[in-house]
Amino acid sequence: MSDNKYDNTLSLWKNAKRREGKQDPQYTGSGMIEGKKWSISGWINTSKKNEKAPDISIKVNPFKESTKDKMPF
Repeated sequence: MSDNKYDNTLSLWKNAKRREGKQDPQYTGSGMIEGKKWSISGWINTSKKNEKAPDISIKVNPFKESTKDKMPF
């Protein structure tokens, strides 16, 4: 287990790149769980047609480094 003080912590921000009318997440972010970095996407359910539907849906995927971040120049 990691001794990082942010381990087991997730953070989300409003998705500035969200395209209206698409299924892009309304919130994106990242976090660390047991020493492993994760990417997080979140959607707020505004349609409450089904009262049993969750208010917020979250998807967690293994973090992938951006190829832009790996360029040597």
